[in-house]
Formats: sequence, structure tokens, C-alpha cells
Amino acid sequence: MSKINFNEILFKHLIVFDYDTKDSIEFRHPHHLFDVEGTIHYKSLINDDYNDYVKLITLTNQKEHSMELFLKLRDEFDIERIEGDRIELEWDNKLDKYITTDGCHRLALIKYNKLDDGGDMPIEWFDIKK
Repeated sequence: MSKINFNEILFKHLIVFDYDTKDSIEFRHPHHLFDVEGTIHYKSLINDDYNDYVKLITLTNQKEHSMELFLKLRDEFDIERIEGDRIELEWDNKLDKYITTDGCHRLALIKYNKLDDGGDMPIEWFDIKK
């Protein structure tokens, strides 16, 4: 396999605030699983509204993230650097899909900036755990 498609990837969100989870593919305590277009990251980008993103990172105590850092990443995103900062995926046998363990921001930005090829991305952008 030389490519991975967005249809093969799910994202985990720990939702600890009032948030509509209708787009959730599955709930696996304590996480909701979403496709890229259902993620808070992607929705924040396309709506230019980062309130839910700020709630997510604040209430789940993600001190390594901030709205300012996300906006900086959005504004300075360079796909040429992706192979040096690969996205981490883990294979899920039950769902027959990958689950993102690191790289939700980067994947949302790839989709947002239309840097994929019809949903396909080179396998070199990923580290895959089986």
C-alpha cells in the first residue's frame, strides 16, 4: 500500500463539555470517534470559530495546545515538513480503520488546505502501529 485515504482514518475526542456528538462514528469510553470532517479541529478551521477547540483543549487539560499555536500552525503549515513530523496511526481490527494517536491538527490542516489527492495521502506521511 502506497497511500492512505481519509476514509480509512478516525480521530479520538474526549468530549467533556456540552457538544453535539451526532457526527461521532462510535463511542469508546471515554472517547468519541470521528472522521476528519466531524472533528472539532476541522470544523474550527472551516467555520473560523475556535470556541469548541478551546473548550476541548482546556477541559481535557491539553497544556501543549492553544488556540494561538493552532492558528500559527494553520498560517505556517508546510506540507514539505510532514515526513519529518509524521502522523501517528494505530490499526483498529474491530473497525478495520486507523485511529490517529498523534496528528489530528496536521490531518485537519491537510484536509482544510486540500493537500490530499482526492482523500489519498502518501504512506510516507505516517508512522503506523499495528
